[in-house]
Amino acid sequence: MDRYFGQRGPNSGGKKNLSFRDIANQQAAQSSGCEAFFNRYIKKVLEDGALSAHFQQRQKISPVQMIKELISTDPIIKGNCIGIINLADDNIYVDSKQVKFAFQKVIENAIHYSVGKTVATIQIEKAENAVLFTVKDQGIGLCSEEKDKVFQPFFRGSDSSKFSKGIGLGLTISKEIFKHHNAEIYAESAGKGLGAAFYISFPIEAKKTLKMTVAGRPHEHRQALAY
Repeated sequence: MDRYFGQRGPNSGGKKNLSFRDIANQQAAQSSGCEAFFNRYIKKVLEDGALSAHFQQRQKISPVQMIKELISTDPIIKGNCIGIINLADDNIYVDSKQVKFAFQKVIENAIHYSVGKTVATIQIEKAENAVLFTVKDQGIGLCSEEKDKVFQPFFRGSDSSKFSKGIGLGLTISKEIFKHHNAEIYAESAGKGLGAAFYISFPIEAKKTLKMTVAGRPHEHRQALAY
């Protein structure tokens, strides 16, 4: 394609003129093809790691106990200062191995981008028909564009290379695992340099899905005990 949106073609004297709509359709087709490839890739990663839905062995577990076990056993997480606030007594119905892996990636993300600071606070609380986890860090934060893309495969923020050598799949895989448990995850940040928060909601009833909004989020507790 040349600078005037001409594309070489057999019936146009070597050049074929394209409208903006034609170009947009081509780009949409390319994007769709990339999305399909990424979806197949993520599916294979989940299958190879026994993290897909058909490997699930669900049971009722204590949310706070699950997080404490993860913090105490994961070699990357356990050496950092992580605060836990538990305000919920309800259990969740999940595959413990898969959900621990998903939380591992979310918490490690907070660690990687909070170098030299108190790393993160994990708050567990009761929302309407759900248990809500909030993983809040004091790291480099996210701009509005990055909040929309942070769960996309291979996405890396503008400053990512300074803090992490990852390839941008951890949060993507976490979101897929949460989705297979009828859970939802989204990110919030006040902007660059102001940290980020990841909200994960699990329905208390196994087959009920909760739609979350920022306005409907319970009031956040301000103090944390280091664990």
